[in-house]
Amino acid sequence: MIEDTTQSGAEDGGHADTSVEQVVTEAELHDDVGHDQTDPTESEQDDEGSPADEVEIELDGQRYKVPATLKDAFTRTQDYTAKTMALAETRRAVEAERQAIAAAAEAQKELLAETFEVHRLEKLLADRYYNGRVNWDALEDEDPEYAAREFRRFTEAQRDLDIARNNLKTKEENRSKEQQSQRDQALRQTGEVLRKEIPGWGQPLAVKLMETAAQYGVTHEELANETDPRVWKLLHAAHLGSQASNKQAVQARAQQAAQTAPITKVGAKAPPPSPMSERASVDAWMKARNEQVRKGR
Repeated sequence: MIEDTTQSGAEDGGHADTSVEQVVTEAELHDDVGHDQTDPTESEQDDEGSPADEVEIELDGQRYKVPATLKDAFTRTQDYTAKTMALAETRRAVEAERQAIAAAAEAQKELLAETFEVHRLEKLLADRYYNGRVNWDALEDEDPEYAAREFRRFTEAQRDLDIARNNLKTKEENRSKEQQSQRDQALRQTGEVLRKEIPGWGQPLAVKLMETAAQYGVTHEELANETDPRVWKLLHAAHLGSQASNKQAVQARAQQAAQTAPITKVGAKAPPPSPMSERASVDAWMKARNEQVRKGR
């Protein structure tokens, strides 16, 4: 019976050890599974960042909240977009300037061609027909057929010269109008730039700057059509410097005048009497004393 009990206890103990091992293993397995099976929402939230990690950016006039880690990417995109737009604007300005230069060159070419045609016809009439001073009657008596042919050529040359002169005049007028229009547009653009960069810009200030420029020998006519903003900025700086220099000169003169002016003391005593005034006082006292003595008798 004892042996059976011992064997039974051993068997029970064996089962107990096996049960403990199973319990521990299952518990560890449960812990591992518990750690591995995390909440997907929490994982995604850790990856994306909490609302506190979001920043606000502006894109195309709209404001958006994005993760802070993406701010630099959006900033680089905005910088790239801004630079691309600036480059495109520069290209458009360069293209517009190129077209303007090409148009001006073409107009100048046409103007030169008309000028050359006028000179050619004038020279032809002067050299061949003596500017019309040909004795056509005598020439007709000598050779009627030749005279008729030359007179026809002379008439055509005169007609062509009148046409060429009219064309040249028209092109010169159109060119002058175009140049004036370009100057007006350039002056407007210059005014817009100067209004942004020079406080109080306007005609009164421009006149003052012209007066400042006149001190250096620059005439009003030379500045009347000046379209380079840099020139006006330099004149404005010179004007401000001249004003500051004048102000310092006035202050220096005032300070010098204050230092050289006589100092008047407030409440100062009267100057001591001269010897003559002292003698007069003694005589008056003696006279009054004598009168006093006389009456006392």
